[in-house]
Amino acid sequence: LLEIKSLLYGKEIYEDFRMYACYVLKKIGKEVGWSKKKNEKHEDTLLRSAILLALGSFGDKATIEKARERFAKFQKDRILESDLRATVFVLTAENGTKKDFDFFMKFYKDSPSEEEKDRAMRALCSFSDPRLLRIVLDYAFTEEVRAQDAFKTIYFLANNPAGRDIAWSYVKENWETIVRRFEGSNLFARFISPFSRFITTDEAKDVENFFKKHAVLGIERTVAQTIEKIRSNADLLNRDLPKIVSFLKSPSTGI
Repeated sequence: LLEIKSLLYGKEIYEDFRMYACYVLKKIGKEVGWSKKKNEKHEDTLLRSAILLALGSFGDKATIEKARERFAKFQKDRILESDLRATVFVLTAENGTKKDFDFFMKFYKDSPSEEEKDRAMRALCSFSDPRLLRIVLDYAFTEEVRAQDAFKTIYFLANNPAGRDIAWSYVKENWETIVRRFEGSNLFARFISPFSRFITTDEAKDVENFFKKHAVLGIERTVAQTIEKIRSNADLLNRDLPKIVSFLKSPSTGI
């Protein structure tokens, strides 16, 4: 469902899809709940965080409210189950304020743990305000931030429909800096592959034209694969969008 969200976000049919996704996930969400059960299997713990994250990301108000409650408690006493932290952080950020943004930024800077820094950076990249996302990008490419977190910032933003264009513009504007800092490392090609989430032929052409003008040895395969995936997304959407619209408008969906 989250993959389809990436394809449909911003389109006229998206609200119908969002409601359908909530309808499908709500029953599962009630079954998994927010609390770990006695003798719970590890896969059930993973399922809980994934389902709650998806539900909240699709705008389920009850899930978002629960996440906000846990986040408020975490701010006071730093108590929050580790398996739910990423979910709570992201849902807070997706519906967050500048005050929440400032908290996550400080939390990132103060956290000695790489795992906590990852959670904080993912949250920082989940806001919808372009100004805040630009602040994250500018900070991610300073000397204060680990090299792998600069890449992760691009990756997380490319997975945020509100941040994808911002991340791509930033990469184009700062390509010379990225090449100078990362060329030859195993991170270099990873600044390109996240943009395989683009969904139009115009975006594929933009990526193709940019790398024709700014060719660098060693990334040709990644560039070609990224362009191919974007065109595949565009073809899939052009082929199947009428069917998706017809299905979501059908009474059988239950929404």
